[in-house]
Amino acid sequence: MLLSEVLKGAGAKSPRVDVEITGISFKPDEVKRGDLFVSLHEGSAAQECAEAKRRGAAAMLASADVDCGAPCAVAEDVRYSFAIASRNLYGDAARGLKIVTVVGTDGKSTTAYLIREILERCGMRAALIGTMYNEYGGTRSESTLTTPDPPQLHELFARYAAEGAEYVVMELSAHAIYYRKLAGVRAEAAVFTNLGRDHLDFFADEEIYRRTKKSWFDFANCKCAVINADDACGAQMIAEGKVPSISYGLDSPCDAFAVNCERTPRGTSFVINMMDELIYADTRLFGRFNVLNCLAACCTARLLGASVAGIEAALPEIAPPPGRYNVVSRGGVDYVIDFAHTPGGLRNILTEARRGAKGRLICVFGCGGDRDRGKRPEMGAAAARLADEVIVTSDNPRFEDRAAIAEDILSGVPEGSDITVILDRATAIKSAVSRAERGDVVVIAGKGDESYIDELGVKTDYDDMSALQAAFEAKRQAG
Repeated sequence: MLLSEVLKGAGAKSPRVDVEITGISFKPDEVKRGDLFVSLHEGSAAQECAEAKRRGAAAMLASADVDCGAPCAVAEDVRYSFAIASRNLYGDAARGLKIVTVVGTDGKSTTAYLIREILERCGMRAALIGTMYNEYGGTRSESTLTTPDPPQLHELFARYAAEGAEYVVMELSAHAIYYRKLAGVRAEAAVFTNLGRDHLDFFADEEIYRRTKKSWFDFANCKCAVINADDACGAQMIAEGKVPSISYGLDSPCDAFAVNCERTPRGTSFVINMMDELIYADTRLFGRFNVLNCLAACCTARLLGASVAGIEAALPEIAPPPGRYNVVSRGGVDYVIDFAHTPGGLRNILTEARRGAKGRLICVFGCGGDRDRGKRPEMGAAAARLADEVIVTSDNPRFEDRAAIAEDILSGVPEGSDITVILDRATAIKSAVSRAERGDVVVIAGKGDESYIDELGVKTDYDDMSALQAAFEAKRQAG
């Protein structure tokens, strides 16, 4: 495709020389011959473009003209131009798909997963893009970001459209909204789950984080919305009415709500009243938070054309998503593995786990390095208040010291709390298993189905489920 075609509608001033473009990249060390290289860092644009040219880039896109021996397009908003150029290069495949975006601090992965699973079981061909994985038609690929960068995102759209997908259900992170990764794409529907504390290492304060999330819910970005009325930010969005919406909740007046919620041996059952249409929901998911996730998913599926009967039939068949309140029972103890990594997420998981505990509630968790430090004491306080015993361990330390992260967590813990620090995560899980007795519940939070520990720039193979199984074996051998 010619550079002029790639940049059509991208708000960039094209160079006089038109060249053939075969790909697009924004990392100099990943440039392939024929790529359009996009420099996202104004201060190092000259150096980046020189390296991209050396690797065979056919043209450049930057915020100012760069003399590097290749044609250079100039854009005032490079992020926007990057997204539009990526869309154009992959044939604007999103235009032929019905895109569903799920936005929120907690519950994005589960809600997106549920929407996709319901649609598929109702005969509506749907793909999934998100934190856990990207998948369509039984083919799954690894996910490295909650929302892929524009070239990878539009490549997925093009692939899924070619394979026959009608819908793409995707998680949309606050970072992706801020960086305009979906510029030029209008969602068929957008879901808002909730707003809690997260990513304040990136966003200057909670107000900027809130405004960023809310900004997606505009008629220019999505045709309609499904919004949690129980959440304060959600209620505000409903009242502002910037986009037509369906509201859902458990405590607030709304269009769709659940009654008769009961914990069952396999999950939770409840009755959904969705604008006077009734759905009996027998699910394999635990917790009030998952009732809300199911409400969001059912409303979205119905909005997209799934039948009430189809939704009702689908719900009992859907297994819990990987790493999201996955329960393993051994020796009369329930072990819960969950991705909860925010104060609100941890509170939700521990509150639900307490309901299933006949004995003690033991919590194993850590906090990621190089991320919002302010949430660490909040999570420590929540764990100490809701669990009987807490083992503070590591998560993904990245380039921070494990012990320093643990100290931040402990700063929020009241004196006299039963807290142990075991920085090696597998050892922490082994300790929890050795302590657990019949009737106890052990919550292992923070990583879910992640398959690595990220430390000092190296990702080492690790997952909580394998560590748990190893701990079972160690306990068995110890007698």
